[in-house]
Amino acid sequence: MLMWTKTETQRGNKPMKRIVIALLLMFACCTAFTAEKPERTPAEQQAVAANRKKARARMQEDDKRYTNQEIREIEALYQTWNTLKGNEQKAVAQKLIRRYPKANRTGCILVYLADVSSRYEEIKLLKQAIKEYDDCFFGDGTQVGAIARFRLAKALIRINKKEEAAKLFDELRTSYPDATIFDGRLFVNILDEANEK
Repeated sequence: MLMWTKTETQRGNKPMKRIVIALLLMFACCTAFTAEKPERTPAEQQAVAANRKKARARMQEDDKRYTNQEIREIEALYQTWNTLKGNEQKAVAQKLIRRYPKANRTGCILVYLADVSSRYEEIKLLKQAIKEYDDCFFGDGTQVGAIARFRLAKALIRINKKEEAAKLFDELRTSYPDATIFDGRLFVNILDEANEK
């Protein structure tokens, strides 16, 4: 493990910090690629490729809407999310929502914010993500509207609103047949399993 001395830290030795951050990111990427993932069917592989293309197109819309400096700030705020906890995460999300309400990354961060919120706040945020950010995509091709519906359905099952959840699952089947979840599986292939939990 790399470490820098207190003196270097006090002087703000940015090159060393950048090296450490780069090494940590490389380790995280390597770990992600070596983790066991379910094998994708040919249909899932095609869907992932198509959804990544849609994600790139949606991100390019932001290039037309925001300046280069704003795009850099959006991405910087988005990337800091995982380095923070609790109220700091919420503050970053609120800043993105307030400053860049039309940004693709804002839709993504809303889903993350729902993950770390109380049960009823989670439901409210997921409904907001569906209403305002349905067309946003994570870089891997996961659509915000689809993942928000999926997670909202699971949250509704936990509070015994199974009929409402079933409507969301049906909507995923009919309106999002090619939507994929983060690991590359099609949502339509995991809905029955999710409905039982």
